[in-house]
Amino acid sequence: MRALQMGACLMAAFTLGACHSKKGGHAAVMVLTHPLQQDTTISREYACQINSCKNIKVLATGRGYLELGKLKEGQHVNAGDVMFKIVPGSKRTALNRAEAVAEVAKGVFENTERRLKNQQATDQELSEAKAQWDEKLELVKAAQNDADVNTIKAPFSGLMSRLLLAEGSLVDQGAVLTTLSDNSEMQVIFNVSEAESREYAAQAQSGENKQVTLVLANGKIFEQPGRLNVAEAKADEQSGMTPLHADFANPTGLLRNGESGIVRVWKMIKQAVLVPQKATFEKRGHHYVFVVGKDQVMQQREIQISAELEDLFMVSEGVGADDMIVFAGMGLAKDGAKAEGAEFEAPEKAFAHLKIKGE
Repeated sequence: MRALQMGACLMAAFTLGACHSKKGGHAAVMVLTHPLQQDTTISREYACQINSCKNIKVLATGRGYLELGKLKEGQHVNAGDVMFKIVPGSKRTALNRAEAVAEVAKGVFENTERRLKNQQATDQELSEAKAQWDEKLELVKAAQNDADVNTIKAPFSGLMSRLLLAEGSLVDQGAVLTTLSDNSEMQVIFNVSEAESREYAAQAQSGENKQVTLVLANGKIFEQPGRLNVAEAKADEQSGMTPLHADFANPTGLLRNGESGIVRVWKMIKQAVLVPQKATFEKRGHHYVFVVGKDQVMQQREIQISAELEDLFMVSEGVGADDMIVFAGMGLAKDGAKAEGAEFEAPEKAFAHLKIKGE
C-alpha cells in the first residue's frame, strides 16, 4: 500500500514537469513503475544423454556358425524368445549332410509321384519314397535339436537393435551379435556443478520434487514429465562435475537409447523481484537501474541478477518492490537529475506484455 501511495504522489508531481523530448516528430516520455514481485518459476538447462533403463550386448555363447531365429532387427522381442543359435562346426557339417540327404529323398518322392500319375510307378513305390523322405527329415530335426547347439534367448522384453553379423557367419565365443534395450523407461543423464548437486540433494531430502522436462533434438518437448534422481551422485575427480539422471516413462517408445537432448530442471522462487531487461543498463560488466527517490531525483543503482528470463531479470540485491524505477524513456534519464514530467504505470500494466521463459 505504501508503495502504491508513493507512486500516486510521484505521478501527480511528475506530470507538472516537462521530462519530454521530441524525436522524429513524436514525443518521448519517461515512464516509471515498481519492480514486480511474485512467485516465479525458472529453469536450468543441461545437455543430456538418453539411455535405456536396460541395455545389454547380446554375445555368442560359443564358437560356431550363426543361425537366426524368427526375429528381425529393430523388432520387439519378449523375454524367452529365441534370438540366435550357435551351431558348432562339426554339428553344422552333420546338419548340412542331413539336409542334403533329405533334399535328395524329397526329390525321389516328387519324381515317384509324377511317375505314378503317368502309371509308371505303383502306390507301394510312392509309399516307400514318402517313408524315406520322412525318415531323413527326422534326422534333420535331430541335428537341429542337438544338445551341443547353443540357443540364445532374450533375458527380458525389449527392442533388438541391428544385426552385426550375417546368418551363417562363423563366430567366436563372446562375439557381439546385437544389442537388446528395454525402453519402457529411460534414464536421462546430465552433469551439474557440485554446488547444484548439493542444492538438488538438499531439496530432495526436504521432500521437494523437482519438475523436469526433456527437449528432444528436434526442439519439441517430450510429453512425459521426468523425476529427478540424485541418489548415489558422485562428483568426477577431474572435472568436478556430478552426473545426475532423471527418469522418464516412455510408453510409446519414442525415445531410443543413445539419443541426445536438453533437460530442463524447474524451480519455484517465492516472491521473486523482477525488473524489465529494457529498464537496465550495463557498465563494465555490472547492471544498473535508475531509482527515483521521494525527492524525484534519479540515481543509478547497481543490481545483482540471479536469473535471466526472456524479457526480465530476477534481482537478488539492489532494488525491491517498493522502489520506483525508470521503466521506459531511458534516454531521458540522468544520474542526479529530477524525473520531472515522467508518467507512472502500475507494474501489472507495465509488465503485461513481457515474457518469462518457459511460459
